Amino acid sequence: MNPQLSGLKNRVQEEPLPWDLRLIVKKFLRGRQSLLDMFAGNADFLNYLPSLPPRIAFVDRLPPGAPEQVWNVKAERVRVKHSTGDCLLPFPDASFDLVLNRSGKYEISEVCRVLAPGGVFITQQIGGMNALDLCASLGMLIKITGRNLVQNTAAFARAGLRLADCGESLSRQRFYRIDDILYYIKHVPLLTECFDADISKQELAVLESVIEQQGYFDCISHRYFLVVEKSREEPAAPRV
Repeated sequence: MNPQLSGLKNRVQEEPLPWDLRLIVKKFLRGRQSLLDMFAGNADFLNYLPSLPPRIAFVDRLPPGAPEQVWNVKAERVRVKHSTGDCLLPFPDASFDLVLNRSGKYEISEVCRVLAPGGVFITQQIGGMNALDLCASLGMLIKITGRNLVQNTAAFARAGLRLADCGESLSRQRFYRIDDILYYIKHVPLLTECFDADISKQELAVLESVIEQQGYFDCISHRYFLVVEKSREEPAAPRV
């Protein structure tokens, strides 16, 4: 289950992904000295990894004046830094040789900036085709351009990062109650921005009757992951 959607654990059935993100991260952990987990929501994922670098940092988007957070990672208490902007990372250049992002927003320029030479960025994302059929049923229009593996990989390539691993999946997620669908929409930002309960009121009533008759409602689950690596050689300074 996606960390940002942990409350959906008993509300939706999802087909398993063809990859295990923990195994992917484990593959690139060896020899790393520093790790940044960005906009993850919690530290549970790291507690399931077999070993971690000696230096771990977290960053999250929190409102100004929010109390400092401390996450427990393998019995270690690690402070969470606040991001001062939407995707700005409050760390010096070349600070980390491994950066993780699980379904959070990111700016490629910021990721490149904090990655050390030879550093690796790993992200798993909700794709643009996710719940597209649900959106169509409720009269919602969403922008899916850019929210897929190919376009994101191309964007990182333009920034000079090399593709090291990737995967994309279109599968099924099943809901059994209309309340669970509304909860899902509320907690997936891409859907929340497009949803208007007043406009979709009639469609919601019909969808509820469909669930009552059929027993469930299925929609698309779109996920992808990519692993990109920064060159170990710093680019030559431009001639003046």
